[in-house]
Amino acid sequence: MVIHIALVGKNSGHLWNGLKEIIPAEKMYLLHSPNQDDFKHVDEAKKLKKEIEKRFCETILVKINPFEMTNIFNTIDEIVNKEMKNSNYQLDPFDFAVGVTGGTNIMASGATIGAMLTGTKAYYIHDDRKPPKRKRYAEFLPIPPINLLRSMTSSHLKILQVLDKAVYEFDGEKRKGVMKNKDLEKKLKLRPSTLNSALKVLKSKGMIEDKEENVKVIKNKQKNPDQKPFYKIEELKNQKLVEISELGKLQSKKASMKI
Repeated sequence: MVIHIALVGKNSGHLWNGLKEIIPAEKMYLLHSPNQDDFKHVDEAKKLKKEIEKRFCETILVKINPFEMTNIFNTIDEIVNKEMKNSNYQLDPFDFAVGVTGGTNIMASGATIGAMLTGTKAYYIHDDRKPPKRKRYAEFLPIPPINLLRSMTSSHLKILQVLDKAVYEFDGEKRKGVMKNKDLEKKLKLRPSTLNSALKVLKSKGMIEDKEENVKVIKNKQKNPDQKPFYKIEELKNQKLVEISELGKLQSKKASMKI
């Protein structure tokens, strides 16, 4: 059984060779763009769904942002996790095949990263309108799965899970996934040296944003009671903001699901 997750843009010819050669196709998730002035992607996807279901398998349409890579690999991760959970984990990542042909270059890159992050197979479809003639047009890509969870300690995963739920507010602005390093120390009961060491590892793996952002505070600069109060924003040099990355959010969810 194979669950296909495939991209489609203005051209859809590649879909058929993937479905014919990577079998048995149990289900297909078709990732497509929103309607645009020059091409009605949603309308065409609906037509394709009818054709695929008539000839091959159940098809589910999923609208994506074709110019946002994180949206694409997050979508693939959500599909894989949902299907595995619904199967009571009878499915494993190799029951999925991600087609990286079709759509924008960003869609193809996001789909390739999505396959690597989820440990699924990825395939490319050669254009059957161009020589040479082939026996098979679907070619699996030799990409290694990225299982970063195995190389991370429980402290690393706890930091990601706390950051993923964090909301930092300053001067009326809220930022999700951001927290003060001092608050992380208190929350996780870690020594400053232990936390700094863990954050260094997470930064090297791309799990947190590579920024050196000082914590800001608003201080009252009124020098005497008769003076009109005024306030100034200052930076605390000994405190930093820690922000989780999109990859860190993904790994946090995987750790929570114990996959």
